[in-house]
Amino acid sequence: MTAALLWVALAALLALGLLAMPAMGASRDGGRVHATGLEIEVGYRPAVPASIAVAGFLGGGLLGTAAVVGSGVLSFLYAVLALLCGLALLGAVGTLRRRPRVRLTAQGLDYRGWGLDASVAWADVEGTAINSGYAWRPLAEVLVTPGAPSLRHRVDPVALPEPPGTRSSIRMLVPGLEDPRRLLAFVEGMAALPPADRPARLGSDGRAFLRGGAASTR
Repeated sequence: MTAALLWVALAALLALGLLAMPAMGASRDGGRVHATGLEIEVGYRPAVPASIAVAGFLGGGLLGTAAVVGSGVLSFLYAVLALLCGLALLGAVGTLRRRPRVRLTAQGLDYRGWGLDASVAWADVEGTAINSGYAWRPLAEVLVTPGAPSLRHRVDPVALPEPPGTRSSIRMLVPGLEDPRRLLAFVEGMAALPPADRPARLGSDGRAFLRGGAASTR
C-alpha cells in the first residue's frame, strides 16, 4: 500500500510538469521566437527538464518501492536514492512550470532560466561569450559592467539549479535554447544601438534574424 501511494504521489507531481509543457511548445509555424513589436521572446525547448522529470519519476518510484519492500542498510540506501530522484523530479517540474525564456525589450534583457531570474539594462551590457566550462551544460553569457545598478539575480529554490557564476554576468543555459550564438549577436547589437533605435529591432526584422534569417541586428 505504501509503495502504491508513493507511485501515485510521484505521478501527480509529474503530471504538473507535463501539463505545463504545451506553453513551451513551438508556435504554429514551428518557431519559439515571438515578436510583438514591443518585445521579443525566445523560448526554451522543454525536452531536457521533461527528460529529467521522467527519469526522476521512474527512479523515485522504483527505488522507493525497493526501499519499502527491503530491509536493513540496503533499504536505507534505496530510500536515500529515491529521495534524490524525488528532488530531481520536483526541480524539473518547477522548471517546466517556470516556462524558461529570454525576453528582449527596448530597456534590456530579462532571463527566466531553469532556476534563475536575472535582468540587466542595455546600457550595462559590455559584451557576450560562450562558456563551455560545463561540458554537459554550456552557457551563453551576457557580460555586465561590474557593479551595474540594473543587474538583478534571484534564485528559485524549487527548480533545477544552474551553474553558479559571478554577479557581473547573466549566464544563460544553452540546452534547449534556440541558436544561442545568434541570440548573443542580437544582444550585442541591441546594446550597441542608441536607445531611440532599439524599439525598431523588436519587430519582424529582429524575429527573422533570431530565427536564422538574414535580417540585420543593426
